[in-house]
Amino acid sequence: MAYQLRVMVGLLVACSLVSGPEVFAQGLEKLTPEKILALQGNVLKQEVKFPVHLSDGEEFLMAGFFYFHVEHVSACLSLTEPQQVGPCLFELNVGDKPVQTLVHGMTYNHRYWDVERINGRLYSYARYMAENDFVVLGLDLLGSGQSDVPGGDRLTLDESSLTIAQVLESLKSGQNPMHHAFGKVILTGHSLGSILSVATLGTFPHVADALIVTAWAFAPHVVLSPDLIEAIFQNPYVRIPSQIREDLFYFLPKADPDVVEFDQRYLADQTPRGIFAQGLPLLEAMARGTADDVKFIKAFSGSNRIRVPVFIQLGEFDVIAPARLAGQEASFYPNARTVQVHTLPNIGHAFNLHEKNRKGWKQVKRWLESLPD
Repeated sequence: MAYQLRVMVGLLVACSLVSGPEVFAQGLEKLTPEKILALQGNVLKQEVKFPVHLSDGEEFLMAGFFYFHVEHVSACLSLTEPQQVGPCLFELNVGDKPVQTLVHGMTYNHRYWDVERINGRLYSYARYMAENDFVVLGLDLLGSGQSDVPGGDRLTLDESSLTIAQVLESLKSGQNPMHHAFGKVILTGHSLGSILSVATLGTFPHVADALIVTAWAFAPHVVLSPDLIEAIFQNPYVRIPSQIREDLFYFLPKADPDVVEFDQRYLADQTPRGIFAQGLPLLEAMARGTADDVKFIKAFSGSNRIRVPVFIQLGEFDVIAPARLAGQEASFYPNARTVQVHTLPNIGHAFNLHEKNRKGWKQVKRWLESLPD
């Protein structure tokens, strides 16, 4: 990728990433000590808005959703206003925990990481990690979910990476809606979110301390059929028909049909065409797979500029990034501090939405716990 958008991200962050006092107001009305006590032992989720700028300076709001586990409440019991209670609980329980920032994939939003319990099975990666001593921030990328929707051709790989970098920088600096500076920031991507995460750290290497790549492989292979690529370019925002979505995202023998239906009804979102337009040369090089193409893939994607520890997961039955590529994938991160590649049996592309999701979550947790402070 010809990363020409190495703009002054620090300046953009310093002047833009602050939100108002309404952060925890929603859903916490007429609080009493009893209601606050009832929150103990639960994972709280709260939407915040990050003002971010594109390279031309125009500002948009990116929605984020913090998840944190409430263990302590006593210092907040005397408060009654939601605007006070939320930040109090956040500061009381977050402390020096690391934050995982989650970047969703194609035609999803942050809810990919936080699907409710279905037929007794947990599908929320965000809540699992929050219960295991992480703060989690799930993002709705611009153009999806609760975030602003600029023109679909404006949001290229470069522009999207720039906005992600601003959010990450704000987490480190404390100039974010919660006014909390995190000592360790982990960037976690799924599919297209993995591509964007690599691009972000390849351009802005200081904004995160570790990288998790799921459901994506740069090793040469055909990612999407020519017919699907052609269909993608028909509209400024891309949506995937239900049957194609099912075929691409699921290994049906190991997915609950009710989850697949839930995905189609409640999770399907849109992705800006500009990302695909700029990323098309990457897909073409991966399909050809010559030695020159491999060099191009590393440079274009930014994977050869990653310096932090990298953890990669590939699913056995993922038709977009199959586990058979695992042996090649570490070579695409030649300058990373460390690289681990793991494969997940009986898993299709949408890792979190398969019955065996917990195995992958535990792998990630163990790896994160092994990282030096």
